[in-house]
Amino acid sequence: MTELKEYKNEIFLGNPQILYSDKKYKIFVDPKIELTYLILEIMRYKTGFSQYRISDYMQKQIASFSSYIDHPVFETLLGMFRRGFSYDAIPGILHRINGDGSLKENLIRNEYYIRRAGGEKIIENFVIQLHDFNKDINYLEYFYKNSSFYKEQGNKTLSNIRKIDIITTLNAFFGETAGKINICLTPDATHGYGVTVDYDNQTEMYPTLGNIDDPLQYLSFLIHELSHPFVNPLIYKENEMVSITESLYKPIEQKMRRQVYPNWEITLIEHIVRAITIKIMCITFPSNNEKEMIEKEINKGFIYIETIIGSLDYYLNHRNEYKIFRTYFNKLLEDVTDLI
Repeated sequence: MTELKEYKNEIFLGNPQILYSDKKYKIFVDPKIELTYLILEIMRYKTGFSQYRISDYMQKQIASFSSYIDHPVFETLLGMFRRGFSYDAIPGILHRINGDGSLKENLIRNEYYIRRAGGEKIIENFVIQLHDFNKDINYLEYFYKNSSFYKEQGNKTLSNIRKIDIITTLNAFFGETAGKINICLTPDATHGYGVTVDYDNQTEMYPTLGNIDDPLQYLSFLIHELSHPFVNPLIYKENEMVSITESLYKPIEQKMRRQVYPNWEITLIEHIVRAITIKIMCITFPSNNEKEMIEKEINKGFIYIETIIGSLDYYLNHRNEYKIFRTYFNKLLEDVTDLI
C-alpha cells in the first residue's frame, strides 16, 4: 500500500480490545472490523449481504448511524463489495492493517484479496474514508462503551476453547504446527472466516467469527474455520487437478449457490473442510455420531462428502506413510476424480 500522504500520522482506526491473551491464543474485538460490518449492515438492502443476526448489539448501532448513509465510505465500500470484497476478503484485508492505517511489517502480499478489493489505491482510499467516518460519528466512543459486552462474549469464547487443546488437535491431524491462534470475535455474527496473515517468517491464524452458546457447536465452527488455512492453499496450488473434476459442480450448483459457494473450487474446499471437521470432532468427542453428521452435510447438498470422509479415513490409517496432510492431498484429489 502506498503512503497515506496528507493523512500521515493522522489516521486512527482504533486499536483492538484484547479480551484474553497467552502463548497459544489471543481473543479480541477489532473496531475497524466492526465498523466495516456495520456499514455493510446499513446497506444490506443494496447488497443482500448480512453478517449479523438480529440482536440488540447491531440494531442499536444501525439505529444510531443509519442517517450517515450519504458519507462517501458507503459508496466506496459498496463498489468494493460488488468487485468481490465480501465474506473472507474483508477480514483478510483488515487484519493486515494496523490501528493507524499502516500495513503490518514484513507482510507477504496477498494478491487474491487485493484483487477482490479492487486494488491498492481503492484499499487506501477506503482506509482514509473509514478513518473519516470513524471520526465523524465518534464511533470509538460507542465501541468502547460496549467493553463489558465484549468481555462477556470473550469469556464465553475462552470457556469454549479451553474444553480441548485446539493447537495440539490441529497439529495431530495435519501433521504441522498451527502457530498462535488470534480469534477475532465478531459478536452475534452468523458467518465465520478462517483467514491468515502471512509474514516473511511465519503465518498467523485469524479466525473471525461470532459466538455460539453450545460449546461443541462453537468448537466445530472454530475447527472448520481453522482448517481453511490448511486446505485452501493446497486447492489453489492444484488448480489443474481441481478443474478436471469441475463437472461435479453441475448437479449441486443450485444448492451451492444458495449457500454462496458460486463455483466448484470453493465448493470442493467446503466439502473437504467439512469432512475434516467431522473427523476431528468425532476423534476428539467420540460421543458424536459421524453417520448423522455426514447425513446432515449431504442434505445440505455436499453429496461428495462420503467419498472425502473415506479418503480421510485412509489418510488417518496410514499416518506412517503420510505424516503431513499436504503430502496426502493429491491422493485425496485422485479419490474425488474417481467420482467423475
